[in-house]
Amino acid sequence: TRTFTVKGALPEVKGLRGGLFAEVKVPVGETKKLFVPSKAIFKWPLRPYMWLTEKGEFI
Repeated sequence: TRTFTVKGALPEVKGLRGGLFAEVKVPVGETKKLFVPSKAIFKWPLRPYMWLTEKGEFI
């Protein structure tokens, strides 16, 4: 289930008390990714491709 118990200290928050459950997302790393809109991808017989442009010129 990928669940486990974590103990920690939080600042006092109204309505928050011991024994409650929470869902927490913890970033575990950073990666660089390039996101391209799917409509920018063209199909060619062997593989998908896209055109790159810079300042209105094709690269």
